Amino acid sequence: MLVSMRLHSPMPTAPFRAAAGPGDVVSIGYYDAARDQADAQSYYGQAGKEQHRAQLFLKLSKLLERTHTTRPGYEPAKYVFPRLDRRPDGELACLYTTRRDLTGQGERWSRLALASPLDAVGLGLAVAAEESRPRLTAEHVVARDWFDDRQPMRGDLHNLFACDKDVNEERGSTPLGEAGPDRIEVRGGWFSSDGQLFEPREGKGPAARATLYFLTRYPGAIHCYGRKETETLLRWHREDPVSTYERHHNREAFLRQGNRNPYIDHPEWAEQIFPRP
Repeated sequence: MLVSMRLHSPMPTAPFRAAAGPGDVVSIGYYDAARDQADAQSYYGQAGKEQHRAQLFLKLSKLLERTHTTRPGYEPAKYVFPRLDRRPDGELACLYTTRRDLTGQGERWSRLALASPLDAVGLGLAVAAEESRPRLTAEHVVARDWFDDRQPMRGDLHNLFACDKDVNEERGSTPLGEAGPDRIEVRGGWFSSDGQLFEPREGKGPAARATLYFLTRYPGAIHCYGRKETETLLRWHREDPVSTYERHHNREAFLRQGNRNPYIDHPEWAEQIFPRP
């Protein structure tokens, strides 16, 4: 079972500049595309010139392990929530539903700021009581149960995303996949009729790329994804392309632990390496 965490203080809202793409309102200092592209080019070097799929996989796997020089513990309140998983608008969002303001702090503190001094006392007490409730958790896209909760997998930032606590508990350790025509609807998406697969409402592309990263970084560590399941991940990868948010997540993880997700930097490598329908 995944551990719920609470964000203790809201992130101050930064100034905004023009949108970088559909749905993106990018705050100043959020993501430096030019610097990140230069870092990525330097990081991969000659690895990407390998044409043989098995050799490319092997080179990337060794590179991801060798450059994973800092191995954070599982501390979402320190590593995930303050910056790594922020969206371009400055807020956190559930990976599988894109629900914003998972802690509820934005709305509560706005009401508090607008209240009269007398009302503010009561609202302050209400906010304090509400803040004691865990509403936010860190989701391991590749579930902890599958690798016996071992390090460095447990704290690997490329596999950690903000998630609504209820949705996180709802999914549990169910593998991701297409739920099928007889699917059962739940808050965060759908379960297959036999309960063996979970299909999220949103975040399919990021979830797929996080899983493909994990399969490359830790080959043989998990056995939940065979050819059929990997084909589903590739389809999600194609249908839900990399966004500014995901590039930001990748860069922040890179700055903190040293390695990168190659399928964010080079989406074409996923098609080259993994089985295709």
